[in-house]
Amino acid sequence: MCIWSDGYTGTIKARNITELMKQIFACFAYFARSGFENQLTLLRQFPEYYLTESQFVTFLGRTKLYQYLPSQEKKGLPEFMFGENQLSMVARDYLADADFSRTDTGDISLWNLYNLFTGANKMSYIDSFLNRGLNASQVIHHLTES
Repeated sequence: MCIWSDGYTGTIKARNITELMKQIFACFAYFARSGFENQLTLLRQFPEYYLTESQFVTFLGRTKLYQYLPSQEKKGLPEFMFGENQLSMVARDYLADADFSRTDTGDISLWNLYNLFTGANKMSYIDSFLNRGLNASQVIHHLTES
C-alpha cells in the first residue's frame, strides 16, 4: 500500500514483476508530484525543536497510555501506531543511541526523536512498516505544532 500524508492511498496489486514495477513507479510519481516538497519542508523543521527531558518523559508516558484510552478520547488525538515494544526501544535509545540520543542536558531534538521512532519501526512487520513510518512523521509534526 502506498500512503502519503495528504491521505492518498493506493493499493499495489500485481500478478508479475512488470505490473509490480509499474505500480511502484506510479506510487513514486504521485509522491514526486504531490508530497515531496511538503515532506522535505516538514522534515527540515524537526531539528529546530527540542523536548526537555521532562517533556520527553511526559510524551512517552502518554504514548504508552494511548492504546488503553477509550475510543471516544482517541478521536480527538492524532493516531498513534507504535506499540509497547517500539516505545521501549525509543526509551532505551533516548539514553544510549550513539547518534540520536539526548543531549548532555537531557534535551532531545525532534529530528533525533523522529529517528528513534524510525529506528524502532525497523522491527515492524512489513505490512505495518510503511504506515508506522508515516505515522512517526505525523506524530513528530504534531509535536512541532504544540
